[in-house]
Amino acid sequence: MAKPILSAELAQSFLVRLGEHIDQNINIMNQEGIIIASRDPSRIGTYHDRAHRLILANSEVEEITESAITAPGVKPGVNLPIKYKGETIGVVGVTGRPSEVRSLAYAVKISLETFVELETLRDRMLHQQAGMNRLIAKLLNPESQDELSLHELALRIGYDPVLPRTPLLIALNPSSDPEAALRTIKSHGLRNKQNILALTNQGSILLCIASDKSRTFNLKIWEQGMKDFCNTLQNLLPGSRFYIGMVQGDISRYHLVYKQLLWLRRNYETLSHSLFMVHQHLMQLLTDSTIRVELESLFEYTRGAIAYKTGGTLPQWFPETLFALVRSDFSIQHGAEMLHLHRNSLAGRIRKMDEILGLDILTETGWRDYLRVFAYYLTQTVHDAQ
Repeated sequence: MAKPILSAELAQSFLVRLGEHIDQNINIMNQEGIIIASRDPSRIGTYHDRAHRLILANSEVEEITESAITAPGVKPGVNLPIKYKGETIGVVGVTGRPSEVRSLAYAVKISLETFVELETLRDRMLHQQAGMNRLIAKLLNPESQDELSLHELALRIGYDPVLPRTPLLIALNPSSDPEAALRTIKSHGLRNKQNILALTNQGSILLCIASDKSRTFNLKIWEQGMKDFCNTLQNLLPGSRFYIGMVQGDISRYHLVYKQLLWLRRNYETLSHSLFMVHQHLMQLLTDSTIRVELESLFEYTRGAIAYKTGGTLPQWFPETLFALVRSDFSIQHGAEMLHLHRNSLAGRIRKMDEILGLDILTETGWRDYLRVFAYYLTQTVHDAQ
């Protein structure tokens, strides 16, 4: 059963904070007219008929004068509804002659409504942070003991688990305050509601940057966009270093990329550069026996994006053409011979591939290693599917 917005604990806490500076008795009633908090402890748990009547009639005020008292135990006073988002969640009553306590009653009502809003917001933020902590713990260590899956945890706190995101590890300047750095990122509009932002145990920041699903897949534009984003961060967080993984289309693979980013940091933190991208150091990563690399975390989003861009399924000519180009060291002449195609026919295929990938695959040397291993991955994927 959900906890009521106006709980007995919250109501009593309000009266305690109100202090001993008010002489009049104050009662707080729930939606059933039961007194859940009072400066007169003997009244707690008793039924307040006038308060319940006010709620049922949806009235704005219920005043009791001495001349209107017809039942024993009833005292004069002013009762006002407690509102939360337009709904009456209870009643607050101040004992005394209405003409003398009316202003006080309205002041207490406004104070209590504000208190309810602030406490509800605080509880929501604490709940959100607890959910975020669970998500990050599971995201970085999927074997952690949690009965919910990553997808379920993400959905519970408003994250789309299959929205494309780029994992970015920010190693802060040793003199930087990590909490202050987080606030800086948020305050400068660099975090939208679908970005996942967290501090790591090492004092770095992990930022998984959400992509717009409607954007056209383009590796070169993505690469330049990430560089521009990190340049902006560098101006805000001087002395920081940035380690960028490949785009992921499933939150369950983030932990694999996180390990790659830690590997990047460990192996290149002594260099003078401040920005490192996994695809530019792929061969070193794949040949390092200290880390196990799952190829899906490097290529599956790219494969899926190509398939989507070409009608939903990966065209057969794409992997066989890329594989031939890789084997021929990106030579059109030798590649055409391997494929038994005319040179012009292969050139036409390459133009289509350039358009699909957003790269000039014959000249973009920074992506060569990525394309080499991607060709192998595609041929294995196609073979396994057959």
